Amino acid sequence: MASTEETKHKQEKEKPQEPVKVQQIKRTRLEYKLPQPGEIIGGYILSEKIGQGSFGIVFEGHAIHSTKKVAIKIETVSDIKHSQLENEYILYKKLSGVEGFPQIESFGQSELYKHLVMEYLGMSIEDMLAIRNRMFCAKTIFIITKRMIKLIRHLHEIGYVHRDLKPDNFLIGRDPKKIYLIDLGMAKNFITHGQHIATNNGKKLTGTPRYASVNAHEGNELSRKDDLESIGYIILYLCKGKLPWQGLKESKKEKCRIIGEMKKNICLEEVTRDVPGGAQIIEYFNYLSTLTFDTLPDYDYLMSIFDEALSEHGLLDDGIFEWEHVFKGYTEDVSDDSLEDGIIKRKSIWRRVRKLFCCGY
Repeated sequence: MASTEETKHKQEKEKPQEPVKVQQIKRTRLEYKLPQPGEIIGGYILSEKIGQGSFGIVFEGHAIHSTKKVAIKIETVSDIKHSQLENEYILYKKLSGVEGFPQIESFGQSELYKHLVMEYLGMSIEDMLAIRNRMFCAKTIFIITKRMIKLIRHLHEIGYVHRDLKPDNFLIGRDPKKIYLIDLGMAKNFITHGQHIATNNGKKLTGTPRYASVNAHEGNELSRKDDLESIGYIILYLCKGKLPWQGLKESKKEKCRIIGEMKKNICLEEVTRDVPGGAQIIEYFNYLSTLTFDTLPDYDYLMSIFDEALSEHGLLDDGIFEWEHVFKGYTEDVSDDSLEDGIIKRKSIWRRVRKLFCCGY
């Protein structure tokens, strides 16, 4: 009998613990709940979702009392100590006024979310390549390359490496002559106390496998040369529409290993055969091979390589991309229109872009 009473008493003692466990589960789910169109975050109304990644979601939207279109990047509040969105905000502030980086309107945090409100830009180079039937003309490729080198130079000059460069992270501005670099959440400071950080290894792959450097595949600390190597793979991608390591069917881990091996053993002469500026692309990669972990790259020299490519093809860097004629007369400022009219006008511009390019204009 005593044993039965003890058991009953023990069970009653354990009962109050159950609702606490349920409450903890509910709170965790709330923390990771993503917002939906129509919700108001930090004084901004979310309209259409325009992007999503492993660390957050991006909406187009507008302030409650304004029709001006903005991009709103949202990250859920969690127990993670390092906020990629906060890191991105800090870097955009450091780069304020530097051409080629979006201007920031606000940054804030609520119980559930952190949000970053920034200048609304156009489509990515990746999107435009898809619209252009995966083919850019030589002039566009060479000028894009020069812009990418210039933009990453600006980031390096404030002491940070991007670590995830890819065509999706280079956007066309409202002025179609301008290209912007975005997604700085994974960027890392390579200068501490005035000194370059030390080499390190044993890390997980940082960045997107398709464009990551060999060092990234090997789990090494990344530096300026690795960002430039990623740009090299982007150049090849823009020239060919596809990289040799795309389409692998292996598991994710095995695929990353194979891609790393393919990059280490790449035959540039073969890959760049019949590619415009092939000799210059080889020269670009050859220069990168001379850089050490903490070497300051010669960005002017790298850009001059593609000036040479332009000259060799009888072309000039006049700042005009092949998509610009589509925008002429259609990029008027619609910030003073009603919200509905503004959205209709902007979407009309992009529909015209798609129609003209898909028809091989």
